[in-house]
Amino acid sequence: MITIFSIESDQSTNQVIDWLDYFQVNWQRINAEDFEADKILKYSKDNNISKENSVVWFRKWNKAANKINHYTDDSYTEINNGKEFEEYSKYLFNQYQDAFWLNHPDNWKQDKLTQLKIAKKTGLDIPPTIFTNNLSSI
Repeated sequence: MITIFSIESDQSTNQVIDWLDYFQVNWQRINAEDFEADKILKYSKDNNISKENSVVWFRKWNKAANKINHYTDDSYTEINNGKEFEEYSKYLFNQYQDAFWLNHPDNWKQDKLTQLKIAKKTGLDIPPTIFTNNLSSI
């Protein structure tokens, strides 16, 4: 069983799931947007959720911007909803602590430039890279 943590709009996750289906691999997907006040929904190939996972793929995970009401008068509620999401996320990820993680949420904020530097240091070829906010320098 492969558990995938992702977001609804991530097309790369959908493409990987298509391949998993092609190779008849059991999977379950948990989207960050599925989090609501008191529940989380899980979608799986066979709708049979299992905690017996061999692999977890942490693709993407964040509180959906469209679910945060920036115009609310109740900033206390908005702040606490964010904290609840973070705490529930920690709990959820901990439920899979014994699985093999392709990448772990503790390491998910590593930036692309650092990844490229590590890749180059280990001998991998990397594409020419420029980090800029100046369109004319590209």
